[in-house]
Amino acid sequence: MLRYLFFILFSLYIINAKAASTETNLPIPIDNRMRTLIYSPNEVFRLKFKVGYQSHIVFPKDESPVLQSFGDSRGWSIKMVGNSMFIKPMDPGLQTNMIIETNKDRVYYFEILSTFNEDSADDDFAYRINFYYPDLLVDVPVISKNKGTINGNLAMMNSTKRQGIETMGINFRYSFAGVGKDIRPLKVFDDGHTTYMLFADNNARIPMIYSVSKAGKEDLLQYRIQDGYVAIDTTEYQFSLRLGNQLVCIFNDKYISPISIKKQDKVEVVSKSAAK
Repeated sequence: MLRYLFFILFSLYIINAKAASTETNLPIPIDNRMRTLIYSPNEVFRLKFKVGYQSHIVFPKDESPVLQSFGDSRGWSIKMVGNSMFIKPMDPGLQTNMIIETNKDRVYYFEILSTFNEDSADDDFAYRINFYYPDLLVDVPVISKNKGTINGNLAMMNSTKRQGIETMGINFRYSFAGVGKDIRPLKVFDDGHTTYMLFADNNARIPMIYSVSKAGKEDLLQYRIQDGYVAIDTTEYQFSLRLGNQLVCIFNDKYISPISIKKQDKVEVVSKSAAK
């Protein structure tokens, strides 16, 4: 009887999952081997490639590399076709740097590594790399660009102060970039442990929410509804929101990594003992 009940519940879950994926034009499984990196001329992008696999670096349609320079090109197969670069390592254990200049006067800096792993499902290496350019956005409100905050965040902070609500420990300092007016949150804040987001029409449309590592790797996050907000039980330097072709990147301007906190704690302990 329990086995039969489990089968029914599992079937309903699959049906709902398919319906959700059709509604958002997104498949339920998200492949981390498809990377979207936020372009910055001051960033070094660290990418891992796999022996026996060819990876694809995609530039915008009107942009193409005019110069490629390598620290050591031995062991790498590189082919340029239009705005695409195809790269394949011939040997494992390779590590070097690569610099690409394009006809758009952009310079890209890479640290590239090769590995060999028999597991084809390994998501630690890149199949395809795209770039996202915040400086090209034209529909982000000027106040958001200048003030570096999401619309409504400062107003919410000031209103809560006027109402006498305690705001100590609450971080309202978030900025964003991206083309996705349907999924851009109205408010974002965190209490140091949980991040809260409020979307239009009482969260009528909630996008997929991802944390983004410094290497550009996205991890899908779970959320819950708490007091009318979408609550994510983590704080991150960067989130990506995706729905269909829309993408919004959210940046925590006051983010302090747990590693940094631990280092600060250790320094304080040493200084106290030294004072004694």
